Amino acid sequence: MNHVPDEALAAVDAFGEGLLTGEASAFGARLRSDLRLSVDPAGADDGARCRYELDHARTKPTLRAYGSFVTTIVDGIDERFRSWSVEPPAAYEYTETVDGVHRYEGTLTTF
Repeated sequence: MNHVPDEALAAVDAFGEGLLTGEASAFGARLRSDLRLSVDPAGADDGARCRYELDHARTKPTLRAYGSFVTTIVDGIDERFRSWSVEPPAAYEYTETVDGVHRYEGTLTTF
């Protein structure tokens, strides 16, 4: 069963196509009511910045530490990136909390 919204997968696909044509642009997608994804190709020196934002009472060191449902969604997004020859980071690590929303980031690289 696919837990990743079709709109999010389509956004990753558009990003991948943009990489092929040299026109990749930033995008954002809601993955569930408390989880959002944004990607900015200008956000990292050696790739694209990938950020997940999570509304949660506690802060954990990595995004996948929130359990199997979050992991399933993140794995689905990462698989889609890999299908476009984009390598996600090994872990999305906690960077900051802004207005009660925890941010987890990593760098996407192409190979």
